[in-house]
Amino acid sequence: MLKEHLLTEVIDNVMILTLNRPESLNAFSPDMIASLTKAIKDVKQTPHIRAVIIKGAGRSFTAGGDVKSMGKASAGQLYDHVGRMNECILALDASEVPVIAAVHGFAAGAGFNLALACDLIVASDDSQFAMSFSQVGLISDGGVHIFT
Repeated sequence: MLKEHLLTEVIDNVMILTLNRPESLNAFSPDMIASLTKAIKDVKQTPHIRAVIIKGAGRSFTAGGDVKSMGKASAGQLYDHVGRMNECILALDASEVPVIAAVHGFAAGAGFNLALACDLIVASDDSQFAMSFSQVGLISDGGVHIFT
């Protein structure tokens, strides 16, 4: 797992998870999704953590799926990717501590779904939320229909 795709910091009793692929507007890589899911699940074993904040490095929260790599993936790889993203969303839903999405810039597609799965969204004035699935004939792959 590439730890640099997700930065983890604990300040007092708050875990801060930073999506760290600023060159791609923090588009989800498989390593980022796996690291984020593990970090969220691991909070249960860390009783001193009282809240989690998810934020993005650079200009954006997250642009969602990494469409550049998706174009090269097989149908099976895409299916697995969507399954891993859904596992991450379900881990957020099962979290026993409040999870806050600190959104700036884009929260698009699966990134918007990630924000919606959090308990609270704090958005800066430059935040832009977008769901483009229907424009390409798809349904959301991040569980947004469950949480809205």
